Amino acid sequence: TGYKAPPAGVTVNEDAGQYYNPYFPGAKIGMPKQLVDGAVDFSDGTPATISQMAKDVTVFMSWAAEPHQDERKKTGNKFIL
Repeated sequence: TGYKAPPAGVTVNEDAGQYYNPYFPGAKIGMPKQLVDGAVDFSDGTPATISQMAKDVTVFMSWAAEPHQDERKKTGNKFIL
């Protein structure tokens, strides 16, 4: 989530759909910030910060790529122990 205010001397045209992100090649991107504080409500009361939501998305994508990984780890632990 590298969206930031552009530094002095760098201009972006937000009216034309440009946003500043230093991690994107050229530092200008045509996609608005997707994660914002408070965008969701967690049932357990976890604060909905950008950092927390980014972590949740990363964990979900990892699980979606390898849905059986947890079971394989449990099976492997049985053989190790």
